[in-house]
Amino acid sequence: MTQIINIPALAVTAPSGGGKATICQEISKLHSKIIMPPSTTTRQPKKEIHGKRYNHVSHRQFETLIQAGYFAEWNKYDSSSAECGYNYYGISKEAIEECLFSRAQDELLLLELDINGYKSLKKLYPHIYGVFLNVDYDERKRRLEERNSEEERERNVRLNIGNLECLEAQNIYSAGLMNKIIEYGFGVDRAQTAKCIFELCY
Repeated sequence: MTQIINIPALAVTAPSGGGKATICQEISKLHSKIIMPPSTTTRQPKKEIHGKRYNHVSHRQFETLIQAGYFAEWNKYDSSSAECGYNYYGISKEAIEECLFSRAQDELLLLELDINGYKSLKKLYPHIYGVFLNVDYDERKRRLEERNSEEERERNVRLNIGNLECLEAQNIYSAGLMNKIIEYGFGVDRAQTAKCIFELCY
């Protein structure tokens, strides 16, 4: 039996330093019932409540979950702070489908993803609205340097990957009515940008 999707779903994507977390925070101010399913990650906890924004597991546990088909999307990222040199991030199918099929109709599922995560999700849930925040190299570099959460080598890798993602986005997000590229560079008002994105779903 086909399950009925109860709520709209919006995926905000951007290259590293593109500001997707900030925009998601702004979108959350526009709707009283935003749902953001927790990500599963192997990185060390910061000052977070386990299970709220992130579920923290070991690398071995994560790889077992991959083999079991647990994730709707997952990725591996280089990390100088990880003992093995990388960390995994992913969102489970269960977390997303619990939102899509079991929640009240006045809620909004909001996802913060990279471009690979969006491609994976779109295959499983083609109705999801996708927005890519297009940010130029200099602005992404400035934001990452300001954030100062990675070493310079890792930061440069993220910037170079971001260049490729911005090129790829021109093809992925130009197709269909449920994909859109938003310019979000220096000086662009984040509240207004969030409002424009939010209105795609309503």
